[in-house]
Amino acid sequence: MMNTEITPQQKLENIIRSLREKRSVMVSGREDIAMTLRAHPTVFFLEEGRASLRLKSNGYIIADFTAPAVLGLELLCGHEPDTTVAIQDSARLIQVLSSDLAAEIELSGMWHDVFSILADNARHVRDNLAISAFGSNYHIVRHHLLALSNGDGGLLKQESFHRYISERSTVSRSTLYKVVRSLQAGQYITMERGKLIELRHLPKNY
Repeated sequence: MMNTEITPQQKLENIIRSLREKRSVMVSGREDIAMTLRAHPTVFFLEEGRASLRLKSNGYIIADFTAPAVLGLELLCGHEPDTTVAIQDSARLIQVLSSDLAAEIELSGMWHDVFSILADNARHVRDNLAISAFGSNYHIVRHHLLALSNGDGGLLKQESFHRYISERSTVSRSTLYKVVRSLQAGQYITMERGKLIELRHLPKNY
């Protein structure tokens, strides 16, 4: 039997599509779109393509999204827009006023779902910033390996390394396994039953 339960994002997409006041945005080529409409904060639903959030203060990209995705949900909490939606190639979006969306979310009792999406988006931004800071997924894994090996010895023996990483980053499971296997093959680390037993030395680059 197929699971027909819709996700929080699908529920939110349905609400966005149902709003009477909405604006379709088609972009072909590089463009930055303001997160306001008539000076009012807005939320975007990315229907097709890819889009990024760019800080207005310094122009840095803080997160990349692939359709379907909702951008700007933090504006529902009263934040002032400090980003733009950056399109590098082409995309299709729906733009709605955050006040209209907030009212409909309240009527639908969907705030719990919205906060769940916000948490996912926050992890996405955090991971993007981590890659920017560390340089690559390997350097994120390396950072957490060193943190785990330098921490509580009891934790080192008890904690599943894969779970430890998953709770602190969004490095994909396949990438994590690939890095760990390579480090084991190079005899940089010893793992037993998913736990880090010994860390000898980690190369600076992967």
